[in-house]
Amino acid sequence: RRLTEGAEMVPELLELGHVLGEFFHNMQEKVLIVASSDLAHTHDHNVEGHPTPFGKSEKADVFDDMLERWAHNPTDSSILVEASKLLNETISCGFTGMVMLCGSLQQLQMDKDTWTANVHIRSHPTYYGMMA
Repeated sequence: RRLTEGAEMVPELLELGHVLGEFFHNMQEKVLIVASSDLAHTHDHNVEGHPTPFGKSEKADVFDDMLERWAHNPTDSSILVEASKLLNETISCGFTGMVMLCGSLQQLQMDKDTWTANVHIRSHPTYYGMMA
């Protein structure tokens, strides 16, 4: 579903994130949440005559830029809603995890006053973008 209905899944993924955030909040133990940050899989990267597996999209950089903006303010779901409109063209396997993470952080009321979000690198050395 994430490849064909990603945009439509945003509300339910945010809700799942809220449920997970509540679950984590009620735990006695500390919790580390790890989410994939694979970005657009449609960057132009033709190696030795082998085309990219998902084709090329002119919107790949735009999509990656949007998700980097979100990563600097990861409780702002409005950026994810906008980025979701490009999913069919840009293809991103990490998008759904980022939406769930956003929902969890919203539920935990994690905002810029309680922590700092950092993007250390964003690049696309192959056909897909990555962010850390």
